[in-house]
Amino acid sequence: MQNVIQALGSAAVLAILSGPALAQDISWAAGIWKGRLESFRGQDPERVMIIEIAGGKPTCRWGEGYRASPAPASCTVSANEIKLTTGAKNPVELRRDGKGLTGTWTGVGSGKSFRVTMAKE
Repeated sequence: MQNVIQALGSAAVLAILSGPALAQDISWAAGIWKGRLESFRGQDPERVMIIEIAGGKPTCRWGEGYRASPAPASCTVSANEIKLTTGAKNPVELRRDGKGLTGTWTGVGSGKSFRVTMAKE
C-alpha cells in the first residue's frame, strides 16, 4: 500500500478509497426564470432563462426580452449556482438568493458587467 501511495500520491488514494462523488441535486434550477439587468442602457434589460433537467444534466436557454425566443446556451448547474454562456458568448454567473437568483452578466464586447436578478415564474 505504501508503494501505491508513493506512486499515486495521498490525494489520489483518498479519492479512490472514498468512492464516486455523490450527485448534487440540481432540480431546484429547473423552470422558467425571468429577470433584468440593473443599470443596463441597452435596448432591453429584461432576460429570460429556461432550464430543463433530464438524466441529471441541464439544458439551458437564454433570451433578451420576455417575448424573445430563448436561444440555446451552454451551462453548468451546482447545488447553489448556475454558470451560463449565452449564444453571444456573454458569461452569466448566478447564485441562489432566497427564492431567486442574483449575479452578473458581462458583455464580451464592452467588458462591462451588470447585476442581474431573476425570479422563478
